[in-house]
Amino acid sequence: MLNDPPPPRVTEVDARTDSRYGLFVASHPDAVVFHHPAWLQVLEREYGGRSLVLASEDGAGELNGVLPLFYTKGMLFGLGGIQGTRRLSSLPRTPVAGPLALNAAQTRELLRAARDRVAEPGLQLEIKSAQPLSPDATAGLTTVPWRVFYTLDLPAHPSDIRFGNSNRHSQIKRGVSKAVKQGLRSRLAESESELAEWYAIYARTMRRNGAMARSRRFFTAMWELLRPLGLMRLWLAKRDGRVVAGVLTLGCGRTEFYAFGGWQQISECAHANDLLHWEAIHEACRLGFRSYDFGEVPHGDAGLAQFKSKWNTRAVRLERYYFPALRRPPSQSPGANFHRLTKSVWQHMPGFAAERLSDWVYGYL
Repeated sequence: MLNDPPPPRVTEVDARTDSRYGLFVASHPDAVVFHHPAWLQVLEREYGGRSLVLASEDGAGELNGVLPLFYTKGMLFGLGGIQGTRRLSSLPRTPVAGPLALNAAQTRELLRAARDRVAEPGLQLEIKSAQPLSPDATAGLTTVPWRVFYTLDLPAHPSDIRFGNSNRHSQIKRGVSKAVKQGLRSRLAESESELAEWYAIYARTMRRNGAMARSRRFFTAMWELLRPLGLMRLWLAKRDGRVVAGVLTLGCGRTEFYAFGGWQQISECAHANDLLHWEAIHEACRLGFRSYDFGEVPHGDAGLAQFKSKWNTRAVRLERYYFPALRRPPSQSPGANFHRLTKSVWQHMPGFAAERLSDWVYGYL
């Protein structure tokens, strides 16, 4: 029809120099910290490379949609599963990001432009959206059920926070009290030396759990780029001046994310996580966040699911979107056996070797 508006124009923008990107992200109700220009700089500093940011703009040059993306190298022989393929991802090594737009038509055009950039054989488009995308917007993409994440809705005032019924709330509060009686005190990290002390604990925790640790370089980039903007907080539990546990959170917009944690052996810091999350959740509420995201739980990790459930969280199934269509479900890919093998290997490796190998593998993911 003659009165139909013209389709949105999709172009590439530089999130570091184009102020329109940051302003649009700051104004969008579904934006999370992983859309922020500073997070894209953290990913760039971690392993080099540059972000590819698609933007939808109207006739006046105003942005009405954005989609941040990154290319990954991919691993040989399909190792690492879908995360080990060569991808154009929104975003790699990041839980959620995905397109932000004012309506489904703009989202559709952003995703269409992204599909046009994976015409090369062997390259996969991966969209990790925090919000479900409509079938109209994702036409041509394959929707894949992903992991469950656990989110806690926050009230307007910290005094109104309740972790479920009175018994469950009291149980968590008792855990916090026990941590304090054991001599643990919590506060925000104030120096890079404290970050380094916590990182050593985090790396050991990841090795005990048979998981790969992110590099020290990555955390230094967050400290330098995110913390000055109020986007990163590292909560530490100390006893006699020594760090025994820590929880790192990231947040802007409406959601604070629990991103990374590390702790000494449980016998040394029982209930430290209760204390740290209690403080982080109440501070998030004071800062105006409306939800505290405990993050995803890998399939079959019942213990982690139980810990995140006890805070009166909602379990929400994530979806991911791919183009071209995946040949097999992620659970049946070669990566499933790869992850089982690496879990056993990492637990028995010397610490320095596990850190070096983790850093090398992450460079391809």
